[in-house]
Amino acid sequence: MQTHPIRHNRGRSDILHPRIYQIAAALALWLVFSVWFFFATTSYTSLVLAVVSGFMLVAVGLPFILSRVGDGRDREQHQTSLRDWSHAEFNAWGTQLRGVEAATQVLLPIAAVSIGMTLFGLAYALAAASS
Repeated sequence: MQTHPIRHNRGRSDILHPRIYQIAAALALWLVFSVWFFFATTSYTSLVLAVVSGFMLVAVGLPFILSRVGDGRDREQHQTSLRDWSHAEFNAWGTQLRGVEAATQVLLPIAAVSIGMTLFGLAYALAAASS
């Protein structure tokens, strides 16, 4: 009979690890670069893409700035590694998740959009090249 060790003293957090913000920023940058690379063909399109790039800057910049505002205890709490944070409990709006589940829920939308837009761009480039 196998017994699994009971994990006591598992960490708890109600803020995201700084690496999660860095990964979200990298995915947003990937999205902006792929859109500019594949779809910036005319001056009107470039204007629209500049507005979209500004929205992405705000969407990534605001959470980052808000994460830096505080009394400094939050930064002391993140002396732990991302691996330890991902196995700890994450308190979010009255529910508890594992850190890896919280990170997945935060990063999945921007990752899906970044990968999807890159695939749309590749399909667009292939269709334009074959015609």
